[in-house]
Amino acid sequence: MSIHFLTRGQFVSASYKSEDCYFTVNGRLITTLEDLPAGDGYVIQVHHRLRGGKGGFGSMLRAIGNQIEKTNNHDMCRDLSGRRMRDVNAEEKLKEWYAKAGERERAKVDRYLEKQRRRREALEKGPLHDHKFDDPEFARRKERISTQLRDAVEAALEKIVSDAGPSEPAKKRSKLWIECLDEGKSSSSSDSDDCGGPSSLSDSDKDQDANSGSSEKPECPEIAATVKVDVPKSGQAENAPQGHQEHKIDKDITELTNPTCVPSITDEALNAASSSKDLESYGLERLKQSLVNRGLKCGGTLSERAARLFSVRGLEPSQYPTKIIAKSVKK
Repeated sequence: MSIHFLTRGQFVSASYKSEDCYFTVNGRLITTLEDLPAGDGYVIQVHHRLRGGKGGFGSMLRAIGNQIEKTNNHDMCRDLSGRRMRDVNAEEKLKEWYAKAGERERAKVDRYLEKQRRRREALEKGPLHDHKFDDPEFARRKERISTQLRDAVEAALEKIVSDAGPSEPAKKRSKLWIECLDEGKSSSSSDSDDCGGPSSLSDSDKDQDANSGSSEKPECPEIAATVKVDVPKSGQAENAPQGHQEHKIDKDITELTNPTCVPSITDEALNAASSSKDLESYGLERLKQSLVNRGLKCGGTLSERAARLFSVRGLEPSQYPTKIIAKSVKK
């Protein structure tokens, strides 16, 4: 807004357009010429009118305010010194926690003492302090049953001891074949120790032992096989004669110590077989021995061994498939 100084003529010409401005003299509003003071030297001020707009500014401000997200996270704000409010609040909480540390310790001790007091009271009262049971007849019958039970157990034990009679020596158990082998080894080792060991032998004795060892087999050959012993039932074991069992064990030992006693399938029998099913009737051991004698792989199930042996029927050893030939053992 600007202030202009008007003469009387200018005021008269502008008064006709008073809708756009108004006049004041020394702060008083002048609407007509009669309102002017007498004399000269006064100043007429012209004030232009400022017409307003269509409005709506307030509603626009309210709409913008609604779009702003409201937050209650004031911890990220800073105080006048520039520190985060989060740090300030954490420091205050830490001071309060340290100030109440003594109270917490006292409360902890009080809770422990109260717990111990309640426990002592419970032990003094007993598990069923509120339950009262007084029945003389029940107590008398309970004592009588306990006494009778103790007397009955003692009487039964005395009867068992009296029926047993004097103790008889236990019968000597027959040894198994594996135990016999172990005793043979231990006795041979003890004999060698008594003789002073191999260092006490003379040169002639050593030569004689070397020559005899090349011609004779060891007395107790090592058996690299698993012995499968069929354990009979309790009734059958009592009725079976002892001699029959020992004969059976000796037979098993003979078969294990002499693996070559298992006969091999001849080439005529192999050529006579029409399929591998016919070879399965010979069993695992005969098939294995036949495969070993021909230098073939001897592992697998019964059907696999029979099929492997049947695949070389009518073939020369040089014509055997490479994949079934056993690998030579490197010495």
